[in-house]
Amino acid sequence: MIFNHSNFSIINENSLVSNITSLLGSTDRLNFMDFGCGIASLYEKIPNKNFILFDKNKDVLRLHDKKKEPNICTIHSLDELLLNEIKPDIVLLNSVIQYIKKENLLEIINFFISNFPHIKLIISDIPVHNRFVEFLLLFVTNTKDIFTIYSDIFTNISNKDYKDLDFITYDKEFFQSIEGTNIEIKKNFYLFKTRYSILITKD
Repeated sequence: MIFNHSNFSIINENSLVSNITSLLGSTDRLNFMDFGCGIASLYEKIPNKNFILFDKNKDVLRLHDKKKEPNICTIHSLDELLLNEIKPDIVLLNSVIQYIKKENLLEIINFFISNFPHIKLIISDIPVHNRFVEFLLLFVTNTKDIFTIYSDIFTNISNKDYKDLDFITYDKEFFQSIEGTNIEIKKNFYLFKTRYSILITKD
């Protein structure tokens, strides 16, 4: 596994679920897709009846398969949505786009907007600064949680696979320039206060 699922991750997930509930209200009747789900089990915290877990790492998906309920499906290719006529209503990209190149992210957004006209895309934990600047800013912006955060960071950066990942930053103008979409910029749903979140819907 690339990412450590620590106590800080759990705290972040609780903040995320609370913010999603405040943003969208009741979503329990909607199909909720966790894009890049990793080893996290958000489906155990968000009260939705139908969950779609997407990750390119098949080992991660097999981990979820071992304990999933009948209303949870796992996919490792977006084409599976079309082939199996699976229609997500809400897609969450949480703390993953920093590892996705901008041209690839545009393709992903256009895929959902083109194929699912009533889709809502929630992109959370979007970094503005590079890793080094963000690391320093945490002293000022996240003083309360600084020891927990740094413990999580050092655990992850000790993993060679994690260190080898690209780290992409996104300014808000990038999203505002995407044609055919409505963009709502929000404060970050995770605890990193230097980052932000957005809600994307079809224009």
